[in-house]
Amino acid sequence: MGGTLDLVERGIVGLEPHGDGLHIDPVPLSEVPRSSFSISYLGHRDIRIRFRPGRLGISVPSSTLGPVPRVLPGDRRERIAASQERWFRLPKG
Repeated sequence: MGGTLDLVERGIVGLEPHGDGLHIDPVPLSEVPRSSFSISYLGHRDIRIRFRPGRLGISVPSSTLGPVPRVLPGDRRERIAASQERWFRLPKG
């Protein structure tokens, strides 16, 4: 089961946690048009990642911790504050 989750998180969504942020570089697959899961990162629990064709949603739950940095393809960097949900357009594959 862990291998399956790793395949989705790393192989399809391209999720890799680094010290400078959550690196996300999804591979568009028509066979897996949608996925959704929660992760813990930098002390935040239940960060919700939603993957849709051409879009990526990130929700950070309410917390006293600082913002969650993320890095998308093309070195697009942004911070997502606690209690915030953001959607990002992804390049077409």
